[in-house]
Amino acid sequence: MDGETDFRTPKFGLRVYLQSYTYKGQKKFSPNWYYMVNMGRQRKPFVVGTGLTRKPNEKPRDGLYSDQRAAATRAEQIYVFVQDKNRTLADVVNHFYAGDRKDEQVVKARPKYATIEEVLEAFGKKHRRWGVSEYTAKGYRTSLLGFLRRGMAAVSGKKFENLSGHKIDYTEQFKLPVNKLTLAMVHAVQDQFIEEAEDEEELNSKKTTANTYLRSVQSVFGETPWEYYQQIGLTLPERAEWDFLKAKQMRVNRFYEMLPIADIEKIVRGAEALKKTDLNAWRALILACHFGLRRKEIAHAQWPWFQVGDEIRFRLTLDRKFIPKWAHAREVVIKRHVYQWLHEVRTEADGYIIEGAVTERLDGDENPNGEVFGRLIEWLRSIGIDRRKPIHELRKIWTQSKIPIDGMLAAQKQGGWKDLDTLNKHYADQEMPKSLLWWWETGDEHAKSRENKEEVGNGGAA
Repeated sequence: MDGETDFRTPKFGLRVYLQSYTYKGQKKFSPNWYYMVNMGRQRKPFVVGTGLTRKPNEKPRDGLYSDQRAAATRAEQIYVFVQDKNRTLADVVNHFYAGDRKDEQVVKARPKYATIEEVLEAFGKKHRRWGVSEYTAKGYRTSLLGFLRRGMAAVSGKKFENLSGHKIDYTEQFKLPVNKLTLAMVHAVQDQFIEEAEDEEELNSKKTTANTYLRSVQSVFGETPWEYYQQIGLTLPERAEWDFLKAKQMRVNRFYEMLPIADIEKIVRGAEALKKTDLNAWRALILACHFGLRRKEIAHAQWPWFQVGDEIRFRLTLDRKFIPKWAHAREVVIKRHVYQWLHEVRTEADGYIIEGAVTERLDGDENPNGEVFGRLIEWLRSIGIDRRKPIHELRKIWTQSKIPIDGMLAAQKQGGWKDLDTLNKHYADQEMPKSLLWWWETGDEHAKSRENKEEVGNGGAA
């Protein structure tokens, strides 16, 4: 007992303490005093006082400050109350916290919490300081407002109305105090998504969407933005006590199922025809299938990123307009025939590999939703690729071809995977069939067969 963060009550020697939490790597403590009630197998911490009432320069009396004495009195009252073995934790709440049932804390002057609108305004002004791009910041905003629409409907027992494609009035969500974001709301939203699923595959999709919502919303209240909110005077719930921040994502049974061989063959065989009808869509296809690029990376891929030598490397470079996933630059080793394919149809001296107007690559908000991606998706659908994210399937094809050609470690490093364990878990048994590897190895389906014939011929001559 140090007397500052915990102490013993004078009569029964009960431990009263401040809850600890880690903030920016440092241990900190909540301002409220807690007493842990143990009733059989049930345990629950109850707030018994707050250190916020302590006066400046106050000196302890009998070893305790005034706020500690008040907390000790309440803790001992609860202790005496629960000696009746017929009583439950619910009885403690009803007896001591009836005036503040929602959070079971000691009734005190309630702060005026910041609104969602105030937090989003502050986040929108400084997100670049925290390494969050404009695109990602807008995604967080959309997720927070969408989460609140769902959450407010769920906790009130109303049916959620999906207004996708319509202009939505978020006035009610903007005015909401941030403390209305609770663990109960998170659980209600998660249950809502689960109920919408009609089968196991859709259930995984719904869980993934719900997890994206939660991850985005909690990012708005991350440790670094939180510090800025406090600096500008926004009132937020105590971080150690805000149960919303403790909400967990749902477990998703992911199915990293490889595209059927017939579908991969359609892509390989159809690439040349696409090249003749839509050069930019073909370029995007090559960047996904042979470079392993994500959509955003395709939109920003540039010729100066090539390093041509004994090996041809493509270095994804950070700049003011482009930050790769995980904010890490990386190099991809490219086969020479792939570089030649792109170089042969190059018409612009410098600049982006996807040529033409900026709208080919980016939408009006500079997000990677340019026209070329719509046309590529349309082409993939036309040849029978019906996956939910067809362009991402192309990156998965690259991974599945890279592993047998250059190994798991090369695929992880060059593909920008965060760690080898994740890649191994999802792709160890998802390798490309040898019958299709020629497109990645040489670009010539008959090259290996010619080499084999030459070896046989040479052997015969010997």
